Amino acid sequence: MHPAKSNGRDHPYVEWRPGVCGREPVIVGTGFPVRSVVTSIYRPGMTPEEMLKAWPYLTLAHVHDALSFYHDHRAVIDRAIRENRETAVRRGAADLDAVPKGRGVSRGAAPTYPFRDVDRLSGMHIGFIT
Repeated sequence: MHPAKSNGRDHPYVEWRPGVCGREPVIVGTGFPVRSVVTSIYRPGMTPEEMLKAWPYLTLAHVHDALSFYHDHRAVIDRAIRENRETAVRRGAADLDAVPKGRGVSRGAAPTYPFRDVDRLSGMHIGFIT
């Protein structure tokens, strides 16, 4: 485990690990991406306490350190969010191509993607679009 460092400030609950989440920053010992903390709190407005209810293996220290890490490395995490979103859209388009004609999406209806982000590690949808 290699704690992430930024300008001399340690982030003891964030690490980069080879083979975990495409080597993007995750919460130590969990594989939970920092980007998922950011997309859960800043986009749909979830509180850190609500995150703990949704993911009970996280602690407030994990969540706040991940947010601190984000503010120190905003470009890295924003890029990870964009890449993850693009992957989800490509996956969704491939899934639509696999639906037999006449099933699934009705004629003339455009497919909708009601989620802001999909976690690559778990495949979970994160953050509903409002």
